[in-house]
Amino acid sequence: MLDRITKIFELVFYVVTSAGIISGVRSWLSQVKGKNRYECAKNMIAGAYRIRDQIEHCRSPFMSAAEWVDRKAQENDSPREKFARVSYAAYRRRFSRVMDALNLWLPTVTEAEALFGPAARDQAAKLERVVTKLSSSIEMYHQLLLHEHRDQNLYKKLENTIYGVHPGIAKKEDAMEDFNDDGFQSSLDEAIRSIREYFTQFIK
Repeated sequence: MLDRITKIFELVFYVVTSAGIISGVRSWLSQVKGKNRYECAKNMIAGAYRIRDQIEHCRSPFMSAAEWVDRKAQENDSPREKFARVSYAAYRRRFSRVMDALNLWLPTVTEAEALFGPAARDQAAKLERVVTKLSSSIEMYHQLLLHEHRDQNLYKKLENTIYGVHPGIAKKEDAMEDFNDDGFQSSLDEAIRSIREYFTQFIK
Protein backbone atom coordinates (compact mmCIF):
# COMPACT_ATOMS: atom_id res chain seq x y z
CA MET A 1 0.00 0.00 0.00
CA LEU A 2 2.79 2.35 0.95
CA ASP A 3 4.62 1.63 -2.30
CA ARG A 4 1.48 2.48 -4.27
CA ILE A 5 1.03 5.80 -2.49
CA THR A 6 4.70 6.60 -3.03
CA LYS A 7 4.41 5.92 -6.74
CA ILE A 8 1.33 8.16 -6.95
CA PHE A 9 3.20 11.01 -5.27
CA GLU A 10 6.16 10.47 -7.58
CA LEU A 11 3.85 10.58 -10.60
CA VAL A 12 2.20 13.79 -9.38
CA PHE A 13 5.66 15.29 -8.74
CA TYR A 14 6.83 14.46 -12.26
CA VAL A 15 3.65 15.82 -13.80
CA VAL A 16 3.87 19.08 -11.87
CA THR A 17 7.59 19.41 -12.56
CA SER A 18 7.13 18.74 -16.27
CA ALA A 19 4.32 21.26 -16.45
CA GLY A 20 6.56 23.82 -14.78
CA ILE A 21 9.39 23.11 -17.21
CA ILE A 22 7.07 23.37 -20.21
CA SER A 23 5.67 26.65 -18.89
CA GLY A 24 9.18 27.96 -18.33
CA VAL A 25 10.28 27.00 -21.82
CA ARG A 26 7.22 28.65 -23.33
CA SER A 27 7.88 31.80 -21.34
CA TRP A 28 11.52 31.81 -22.45
CA LEU A 29 10.58 31.29 -26.09
CA SER A 30 8.06 34.12 -25.83
CA GLN A 31 10.73 36.42 -24.41
CA VAL A 32 13.20 35.46 -27.16
CA LYS A 33 10.58 36.03 -29.84
CA GLY A 34 9.66 39.39 -28.32
CA LYS A 35 13.30 40.43 -28.18
CA ASN A 36 13.86 39.39 -31.80
CA ARG A 37 10.83 41.38 -32.94
CA TYR A 38 11.97 44.39 -30.92
CA GLU A 39 15.51 44.30 -32.32
CA CYS A 40 14.33 43.77 -35.89
CA ALA A 41 11.80 46.62 -35.72
CA LYS A 42 14.41 48.94 -34.21
CA ASN A 43 16.92 48.02 -36.92
CA MET A 44 14.33 48.60 -39.65
CA ILE A 45 13.82 52.17 -38.45
CA ALA A 46 17.53 52.84 -37.90
CA GLY A 47 18.40 51.42 -41.32
CA ALA A 48 15.80 53.62 -43.00
CA TYR A 49 17.29 56.65 -41.26
CA ARG A 50 20.77 55.73 -42.52
CA ILE A 51 19.48 55.50 -46.08
CA ARG A 52 17.67 58.84 -45.69
CA ASP A 53 20.88 60.49 -44.45
CA GLN A 54 22.89 59.15 -47.38
CA ILE A 55 20.20 60.35 -49.81
CA GLU A 56 20.41 63.81 -48.28
CA HIS A 57 24.19 63.74 -48.58
CA CYS A 58 23.95 62.63 -52.20
CA ARG A 59 21.60 65.53 -52.98
CA SER A 60 23.68 68.21 -51.30
CA PRO A 61 24.52 70.88 -53.92
CA PHE A 62 27.93 71.48 -52.37
CA MET A 63 30.82 69.15 -53.14
CA SER A 64 34.28 69.00 -51.64
CA ALA A 65 37.37 69.16 -53.83
CA ALA A 66 37.96 65.47 -53.10
CA GLU A 67 34.54 64.58 -54.50
CA TRP A 68 34.94 66.74 -57.60
CA VAL A 69 37.78 64.68 -59.02
CA ASP A 70 38.27 65.20 -62.72
CA ARG A 71 38.19 62.18 -64.93
CA LYS A 72 40.62 61.91 -67.79
CA ALA A 73 39.02 64.00 -70.50
CA GLN A 74 38.63 62.77 -74.03
CA GLU A 75 40.47 64.80 -76.64
CA ASN A 76 37.26 65.82 -78.36
CA ASP A 77 35.28 66.62 -75.16
CA SER A 78 33.56 70.00 -75.27
CA PRO A 79 33.30 72.03 -72.04
CA ARG A 80 29.67 70.86 -71.74
CA GLU A 81 30.66 67.21 -72.15
CA LYS A 82 33.54 67.52 -69.70
CA PHE A 83 31.28 69.05 -67.04
CA ALA A 84 28.58 66.43 -67.60
CA ARG A 85 30.99 63.52 -67.31
CA VAL A 86 32.80 64.89 -64.25
CA SER A 87 29.50 65.70 -62.52
CA TYR A 88 28.13 62.27 -63.35
CA ALA A 89 31.20 60.53 -61.89
CA ALA A 90 30.90 62.60 -58.70
CA TYR A 91 27.20 61.86 -58.24
CA ARG A 92 27.66 58.15 -58.92
CA ARG A 93 30.33 58.07 -56.22
CA ARG A 94 27.90 59.75 -53.85
CA PHE A 95 25.08 57.41 -54.81
CA SER A 96 27.27 54.39 -54.11
CA ARG A 97 27.02 55.32 -50.41
CA VAL A 98 23.21 55.24 -50.70
CA MET A 99 23.48 51.75 -52.16
CA ASP A 100 25.87 50.68 -49.40
CA ALA A 101 23.29 51.76 -46.80
CA LEU A 102 20.50 50.02 -48.71
CA ASN A 103 22.43 46.76 -49.08
CA LEU A 104 23.23 46.83 -45.37
CA TRP A 105 19.49 47.19 -44.66
CA LEU A 106 18.16 44.47 -46.97
CA PRO A 107 18.94 41.45 -44.71
CA THR A 108 16.95 43.18 -41.97
CA VAL A 109 14.08 43.65 -44.42
CA THR A 110 14.06 39.91 -45.11
CA GLU A 111 14.04 39.17 -41.38
CA ALA A 112 11.22 41.67 -40.88
CA GLU A 113 9.13 39.98 -43.55
CA ALA A 114 9.64 36.64 -41.77
CA LEU A 115 8.66 38.09 -38.39
CA PHE A 116 5.91 40.56 -39.34
CA GLY A 117 4.63 39.33 -42.70
CA PRO A 118 4.37 40.84 -46.21
CA ALA A 119 3.35 44.26 -44.84
CA ALA A 120 6.90 44.73 -43.59
CA ARG A 121 8.26 44.16 -47.10
CA ASP A 122 5.69 46.62 -48.46
CA GLN A 123 6.98 49.28 -46.08
CA ALA A 124 10.57 48.74 -47.21
CA ALA A 125 9.53 48.87 -50.86
CA LYS A 126 8.43 52.49 -50.43
CA LEU A 127 11.97 53.55 -49.59
CA GLU A 128 13.48 51.27 -52.24
CA ARG A 129 11.37 53.05 -54.88
CA VAL A 130 12.74 56.40 -53.72
CA VAL A 131 16.30 55.10 -54.06
CA THR A 132 15.53 53.83 -57.57
CA LYS A 133 14.05 57.19 -58.55
CA LEU A 134 17.15 59.03 -57.36
CA SER A 135 19.37 56.72 -59.39
CA SER A 136 17.32 57.19 -62.56
CA SER A 137 17.22 60.97 -61.98
CA ILE A 138 21.02 61.11 -61.81
CA GLU A 139 21.26 59.12 -65.04
CA MET A 140 18.66 61.14 -66.96
CA TYR A 141 19.89 64.53 -65.73
CA HIS A 142 23.43 63.91 -66.94
CA GLN A 143 22.21 62.54 -70.26
CA LEU A 144 20.21 65.74 -70.79
CA LEU A 145 23.25 67.83 -69.89
CA LEU A 146 24.86 66.59 -73.09
CA HIS A 147 22.03 67.90 -75.27
CA GLU A 148 21.45 71.55 -76.11
CA HIS A 149 17.89 70.93 -77.25
CA ARG A 150 16.22 69.29 -74.29
CA ASP A 151 12.89 69.26 -72.47
CA GLN A 152 13.48 72.13 -70.05
CA ASN A 153 10.63 71.17 -67.72
CA LEU A 154 11.96 67.64 -67.34
CA TYR A 155 15.51 68.95 -67.01
CA LYS A 156 14.48 71.32 -64.19
CA LYS A 157 12.64 68.56 -62.28
CA LEU A 158 15.67 66.28 -62.50
CA GLU A 159 18.03 69.07 -61.51
CA ASN A 160 15.90 69.88 -58.47
CA THR A 161 15.73 66.20 -57.54
CA ILE A 162 19.48 65.63 -57.44
CA TYR A 163 20.30 69.06 -55.95
CA GLY A 164 17.82 68.80 -53.09
CA VAL A 165 15.55 71.61 -54.26
CA HIS A 166 11.90 71.05 -53.33
CA PRO A 167 8.70 72.96 -52.47
CA GLY A 168 9.41 72.65 -48.75
CA ILE A 169 12.28 75.15 -48.92
CA ALA A 170 10.48 77.69 -51.14
CA LYS A 171 9.54 81.09 -49.76
CA LYS A 172 6.18 82.78 -50.32
CA GLU A 173 7.58 85.06 -52.99
CA ASP A 174 9.26 82.22 -54.90
CA ALA A 175 7.79 80.73 -58.05
CA MET A 176 6.76 77.20 -57.11
CA GLU A 177 7.60 75.80 -60.55
CA ASP A 178 11.24 76.57 -59.78
CA PHE A 179 11.05 74.12 -56.86
CA ASN A 180 9.29 71.25 -58.62
CA ASP A 181 11.17 68.02 -57.82
CA ASP A 182 8.45 65.77 -59.23
CA GLY A 183 7.40 64.85 -55.69
CA PHE A 184 10.76 63.33 -54.74
CA GLN A 185 11.13 64.95 -51.32
CA SER A 186 7.52 64.24 -50.34
CA SER A 187 7.95 60.59 -51.38
CA LEU A 188 11.10 60.31 -49.27
CA ASP A 189 9.44 61.95 -46.27
CA GLU A 190 6.36 59.72 -46.60
CA ALA A 191 8.44 56.54 -46.88
CA ILE A 192 10.40 57.38 -43.73
CA ARG A 193 7.26 58.40 -41.83
CA SER A 194 5.42 55.23 -42.83
CA ILE A 195 8.31 52.93 -41.89
CA ARG A 196 8.76 54.68 -38.54
CA GLU A 197 5.06 54.49 -37.65
CA TYR A 198 4.64 50.88 -38.75
CA PHE A 199 7.61 49.46 -36.85
CA THR A 200 7.26 51.67 -33.76
CA GLN A 201 4.28 49.53 -32.72
CA PHE A 202 6.67 46.61 -32.17
CA ILE A 203 9.16 48.45 -29.95
CA LYS A 204 6.79 49.99 -27.40
